[in-house]
Amino acid sequence: MDITREQRRDVGWVLRQAAVVGVLALVAVHLTGVICLTLRHRELASAATKAAAEARMPRATLASVEQQAHRLLDSRHGSATIAVSIFRTPSSNLDARRLQPGDRVAVKIAAPARPLLPAVLARLAPWLAREEIIAEAKAIVP
Repeated sequence: MDITREQRRDVGWVLRQAAVVGVLALVAVHLTGVICLTLRHRELASAATKAAAEARMPRATLASVEQQAHRLLDSRHGSATIAVSIFRTPSSNLDARRLQPGDRVAVKIAAPARPLLPAVLARLAPWLAREEIIAEAKAIVP
């Protein structure tokens, strides 16, 4: 039986196939991590948007907006940083704690990626675990 060159698989062929499988595995891990972080970013963005919507409610305060953001985040986001900023025109005798019509409110939530990634992905893709996820939403008080 005569084996042609195309049918023979030597050491070089095996190493090339192993390299291809390794690259595909690395791409799959990275893509899975990016998908997980994108889903987590959507959760943070939803919480920021709903907290900013709280600013449009009557008798809203900066504290109530921040509390709403805390209520919307679950235990995985325990190390998240929530910053609520208010931008208003200078005016006298306004209560600084209560939001006034025309105030612009920005809610920014930042969370480290490591607690949001599955443990396996955090180990396989440490470059993703070092990232920080940031979501921001803005609202104008009516």
